[in-house]
Amino acid sequence: MRVHFFILVGLSLSLNPLVFAEQARPKLKIATSLGDMVFELYPDQSPQTIQHFLLNANQGIYDGTIFHKVVSDFVIQGGGFDVNFRERTVMKMLSHEGQDSVTKGNLRNKYGVISLARGVDRDSAGLEFFINVADNPDLDPVAIPAGDPVASFEYNGNIFKNVPRKDITSSKQLWGFTPFASIVSGQSVLEKIRKTNTGALGPFANSVPIVPVVIQSVRLIYNPNNALAIVPMGSTTNTATATVNNSIANSTVNTANITNTSSINAGNSIAVSSAVTATAVASTENSNQDVIAAVEKWADAWRNKNVEAYVASYEINFKNAKFKSHEEWASYRKDRITEKSKISVKVVNPQVKINGVKAEVKFIQQYSADGINSNTQKTLVFEKINNSWLIIKEDS
Repeated sequence: MRVHFFILVGLSLSLNPLVFAEQARPKLKIATSLGDMVFELYPDQSPQTIQHFLLNANQGIYDGTIFHKVVSDFVIQGGGFDVNFRERTVMKMLSHEGQDSVTKGNLRNKYGVISLARGVDRDSAGLEFFINVADNPDLDPVAIPAGDPVASFEYNGNIFKNVPRKDITSSKQLWGFTPFASIVSGQSVLEKIRKTNTGALGPFANSVPIVPVVIQSVRLIYNPNNALAIVPMGSTTNTATATVNNSIANSTVNTANITNTSSINAGNSIAVSSAVTATAVASTENSNQDVIAAVEKWADAWRNKNVEAYVASYEINFKNAKFKSHEEWASYRKDRITEKSKISVKVVNPQVKINGVKAEVKFIQQYSADGINSNTQKTLVFEKINNSWLIIKEDS
């Protein structure tokens, strides 16, 4: 944190209100097994997101969780799983305020900035958060100008005129992820986490720290002028388990299908304890994790240009409308994949819906190869065949 010194030499000095605001920002400490990090919060920019995050933090829900996803050139993500990959309670979901947030301040998804994870649904942020370990402008919400219709709107170098407001607000690629805090000390700890060795552990096919990075506690340590109203520890707020499907802001991470023996409704009211419910939730969790693992296996084969494994991710008769046969499609995909010098594929915000032996996974596909960069809304439909989830349909 920068320290500002003021020397008064018999003069009337008017303090810069922006400097004062920076000094007075609330501070949050995330204590981990690799050391502590301190972040300053931006309640003037993202008040609802911060209140939601601090409610979870102050109940101790993050204590003992892990950073379960580390992608060294993207983000580190945690807060949803303990060291045994048991998922933590989600008390309620958060109404997304990203587009409002970016109109109020300059905090963006840059190195050292925290944002809340969410799923494909706009209002699906729950427990999990991520810390950017690179500048990630693709994760920023896009502010929408006033008016209906919007007189002029610029996006990706294109200018759109007189667009109905609902057409813009419903565009998922504009929602982004709400930034709410920025690192002020402990950057060396963030670097240790970013550079930790990762692999396949628990339900995840890759990017899990081999040696667990444990979040020991998340606490507000400085709160000037009572700037934030915090629910006290021991509050009657119910922390019973929620059976929700809250995805992430990262490629390749599944979140929040809770396995405890109780559930809570979306309004955070009545907790219902039932062994039957627990069994059903555990079954759903296992199925979701299996499907996510299948998505990760597919993406990993693609990014590693392992054509055999990539094609094996699809049902044996798979083809799309452009091709007459599976073999013709497979040959085309082999040529397209092997011709690239390097491929990056990131699966962002996978959200799973299972119906019997079929599963639908919606996510944002971030693809780059040889100068091509794209963010695509993607849907993969899987079918469980011989105990394996295989792709039977693919839509972009």
